[in-house]
Amino acid sequence: MPTRTLLRSRQIRADLATLDTDRDEEKLLRGRYFEADCLAADAVEDLVYIRANKSGGFFQVEKVDIQAPATMPAIGMILEKSTSTRCFVQVFGIIELSGLVVGDRYWVGADSQIAASPPTRVVGVQVIAQVVGVALSGTELLFNPDYQAVKLRAL
Repeated sequence: MPTRTLLRSRQIRADLATLDTDRDEEKLLRGRYFEADCLAADAVEDLVYIRANKSGGFFQVEKVDIQAPATMPAIGMILEKSTSTRCFVQVFGIIELSGLVVGDRYWVGADSQIAASPPTRVVGVQVIAQVVGVALSGTELLFNPDYQAVKLRAL
């Protein structure tokens, strides 16, 4: 399993510091990150889906579960939590990891985080397989969730 090095708020702040206008900031945030309401049980590095309509101006996200089709597909990953229920979600970009194989695809794992291999079929339970990125190098993953998830029938 790949090991992740989080960019967290330093990267977000560095990205924002290089922008000239509020309009550029909004484009960046909407293009790579967005702020959302999440559950207290959701953790940094969890892959998430949109669980409900916006509330108070914030998207509502929750950790995915490959055995619960209603929670798929993953649309992003929690990059940082500013409070127990407020988070930044990364929807696209390069993530630093170690142990990657160049050109290999990476998946939503059974633990709701990035995995090196697709999920396996389970007795009596349907499982969803979704690609979330491709290794650009041994340490960089192009995170770009594929919304075309595949249902694996139960054994």
